[in-house]
Amino acid sequence: MFEARLNQGRILKQVLDSVKDLVTDANFEADPAEGFKLQAMDSSHVSLVALKLHKDGFEFYRCDRPLTMGMNLANMVRTLSRARLRSFIRDARRPFRRSRGSRD
Repeated sequence: MFEARLNQGRILKQVLDSVKDLVTDANFEADPAEGFKLQAMDSSHVSLVALKLHKDGFEFYRCDRPLTMGMNLANMVRTLSRARLRSFIRDARRPFRRSRGSRD
């Protein structure tokens, strides 16, 4: 199970928005000890993108085991653009359960 919550989700959206022109598809790695990271090269192998969000930078971070998630960055930015500012990132293999009274 992977679950992460940022206080300012727009920061992740802005970072991914700037990276999506260099890298179209990327593998994000979630690690229980280190956090959420991405390292990818552009299609011409000229630019290297390295992004690391330490687990302490999240409001809530849960990662039971190391996990790799492949994502299309343009689609991810589009999804984050439609989300509320205080949004969740969750592993899609686990159903989302909202607690009663939660407005996020």
